[in-house]
Amino acid sequence: MKSIDECIHGMLENGFYRFKTPGGTLFMSNDGETRYNPATFAKGHELILGYKKSGSPDYLDLATIPWSRQDFPVIEKTVYDINRPFGKVEGKPIFNTAKELEVEFPVKAAKNKLDTSIFWNHLEYLCGDVSQDIKEWVKDWLCDIFQNPNDKKGTALIFIGGQGCGKSIFFDKLMSALLGEYYHYNNGKDYSEKFNLGLKDKLLLNFDEGFATKSKAAEAKLKSFITQPVLKIEGKGSNPITVLNPARAVFTTNDGWAVKMDDDDRRFAVFTTVREDFATQGYFDRLVDAIDNRDLLEKFMHELQNRKITSRLNKPPMTEAKQTQKVFSAGKVSEWFDFIMETKSSYVVRLDDDHPSAYDHQYRLWDLYEENERIIHKKRALASFLKFKGNNEHIDSTNKLFNALRNYLATNSEWVLDNEVRRLQTPGRFTWGEDAQPQRVWVLKKK
Repeated sequence: MKSIDECIHGMLENGFYRFKTPGGTLFMSNDGETRYNPATFAKGHELILGYKKSGSPDYLDLATIPWSRQDFPVIEKTVYDINRPFGKVEGKPIFNTAKELEVEFPVKAAKNKLDTSIFWNHLEYLCGDVSQDIKEWVKDWLCDIFQNPNDKKGTALIFIGGQGCGKSIFFDKLMSALLGEYYHYNNGKDYSEKFNLGLKDKLLLNFDEGFATKSKAAEAKLKSFITQPVLKIEGKGSNPITVLNPARAVFTTNDGWAVKMDDDDRRFAVFTTVREDFATQGYFDRLVDAIDNRDLLEKFMHELQNRKITSRLNKPPMTEAKQTQKVFSAGKVSEWFDFIMETKSSYVVRLDDDHPSAYDHQYRLWDLYEENERIIHKKRALASFLKFKGNNEHIDSTNKLFNALRNYLATNSEWVLDNEVRRLQTPGRFTWGEDAQPQRVWVLKKK
């Protein structure tokens, strides 16, 4: 036998809450989609308060629990209503899908022929060197926020790139202009800390840092936030409550290692943004001007709401950047680097079908071995990595290994890695001699 409080605690521990449909019918659910009749749920989960004189169980009647009881919430799927005002541009009227403005909204293409390609092209640029199909998946993911706001697909975007490449301008400026109060810029503080009232009733959260070095508890909270339809909210001086959580997550970070990722991950789509020559100050000025243009924003909103979504948004695409994140998460790059840094200058790595050459006749990993600078033979580095603890963790080329190692070292070591051209003068030694043969090599230097 259990008390009502014990029954409620057990249901909350297993992620269940009361779900009310727009028609007022009450169900039990743990995902907003699977619905259990209250009476059937009580019997199936043996929520027994006692026994009747006949000996039959006296099951908890969930309908008798007050709807106002905040530790056992009643969730309604109405956090975001596309028929209500939903976005603000500072100093300008609220956007809405109702005919409350003098100008009819949504904007019809015949009435607004402005070119929104600067927004779509910038999103493609952020995706980096991936196929067009993957770029279309990202566009569909973004449109789904506006077309199916309360039906998130449990996936998140990660954009990795150096400062000034235009990651934050798209989300923190453009998306915040469109979503207004339903957008939230998060520096990790109010997410990882106890009080998180700022996350309530949001559609898009832009995390400006990765969670790779966060605690396991923070990592678990993050994964739950991305996939779970409910969220526990707590403000200062108030008891925690559970609310509907339709928010999608986007990470924009400068760190090469953004998020710890399982090998079978089904949450994250990862992209590396590299600043292109066209991304000048003049380009970004034009982008800001476009964001400040209300007519252009209305046209873009119309396209976001009407683009046909064809992608499977609950299945993120595999990219080279995601493979790199998996390597970081597995810890193999860091372990392998620590291993080779302990080897001597004479450490030998043989290649398949190896044969000596005029410039490499000793089969050594290190072409230069000094206190503050070392030069790595890249093909032997890859061979060493592939043989280290078996599985190659999706790294099967010198280019992939270089990128993974450089990103790891950027935030986790006293060494930095560069790809430089040096002139080879004698076997195993590199100098800048006039008559020496130029070679592209991996150079480790102390910061």
